[in-house]
Amino acid sequence: MNPDGLYVHFSCACLQVVEYRGSYKIGTASESVNAAYIFSRKDLSRPAIQIPCASKAVVAVRFCPIFFNLKATNSELGSAKDKIWTEILRSFNIEDTTIRKKYILQLAGKRHRGWRTFLTNKYLKDKEIFFVEYDPEYPVKYAIFITEEEWVAFVAQRRDENFKKVSATNRERSSNPTYAYKKG
Repeated sequence: MNPDGLYVHFSCACLQVVEYRGSYKIGTASESVNAAYIFSRKDLSRPAIQIPCASKAVVAVRFCPIFFNLKATNSELGSAKDKIWTEILRSFNIEDTTIRKKYILQLAGKRHRGWRTFLTNKYLKDKEIFFVEYDPEYPVKYAIFITEEEWVAFVAQRRDENFKKVSATNRERSSNPTYAYKKG
């Protein structure tokens, strides 16, 4: 069960799930799938989340004990994604947009996070990677990408103690990974 008790998980499950008129129900007509199945306590008749695995059964499932808060509401996030997608379609000729939209928006989000990290490292940190105490100058070179008001808000957000705490925690975690990275 997850920390707030809303979901129940079955870590080693082999269920047969059948699609029936746009919804799912437990049945016998399809192949069984090894997966971790997560059920909502409000509806135990079908899995709310299905995390499939390759050929072996899932042995354990663990929920993250940290509660996350969204900074934007879903409607704000959706409208921002729509604006980005409209701009991408205006600038590029993309075939089969229904399939590629999710991937392209994920890639755009990754590039945006990289952009924010670049600005932080170049303008808000010194060579030892500590935050500078003085007010950094507005990067005129990137004026077409970020306005002065957005820059002031960005600097304030990055100087927030909570952000610094999370940044230090993430830096520590990345320097000592639990599992060795294996390329491939």
